[in-house]
Amino acid sequence: MRRTVFVLIGALALCGCQTAPRDEMSTRESATVHPGDAVVSALGTPFYLVFKSVVCVASVAIAAPVAGLTALSDSRYAPEVQATLGDGVSQNCGPPYVLRPYRTVSVEPAPGPRPIPPTPEREGRRVPGPAEPKPLFPD
Repeated sequence: MRRTVFVLIGALALCGCQTAPRDEMSTRESATVHPGDAVVSALGTPFYLVFKSVVCVASVAIAAPVAGLTALSDSRYAPEVQATLGDGVSQNCGPPYVLRPYRTVSVEPAPGPRPIPPTPEREGRRVPGPAEPKPLFPD
């Protein structure tokens, strides 16, 4: 039984490495995931799923009775409370189900040095400046 659990966790971790949202797939040409973050994400995904499911069950266990009580009340805030509870359950139980890395490394070449704009000093012209201040303590 333990062996089956470990194989299942390993398979979930591998699936977590291979799946990516569509918007992330379109930007793969311009950025790549930092290798250390990819490893942490792959190894952390099973733990993330366990913690997420515990939080999801707890939020449903709290939200269901509260929603039932608000439905029985004649309060004008009942629809707002039920909508807030639904948003909370959606946030705690909804996607993402895969731990994604936060840091990306650009694969585009670094831009070259920017050209320095010409200034009058570099062109040999004298630029009038502020008048020189008088010394506080003359010699």
